[in-house]
Amino acid sequence: MSHARIIVCCLFALLLAPVARAAQVTATLDRDNVQLGDTATLNIRVEGATSSATMPDLHALQQDFSILGTSRTAA
Repeated sequence: MSHARIIVCCLFALLLAPVARAAQVTATLDRDNVQLGDTATLNIRVEGATSSATMPDLHALQQDFSILGTSRTAA
């Protein structure tokens, strides 16, 4: 697992800690290796959350990453 992937997963684990108590949270990248300057998609899947669950605060990631967009899908 690359260092970037480990860092991203750890950051999202911290950001989603309140949601994780009530739901199962999975964070994955769309590739195994990410190089400096590459674009990658981080997918966060939350199962078992209440309807009041909100999008995570991504401000902490903006220190080291450019967030090009977000989206939300409900099943």
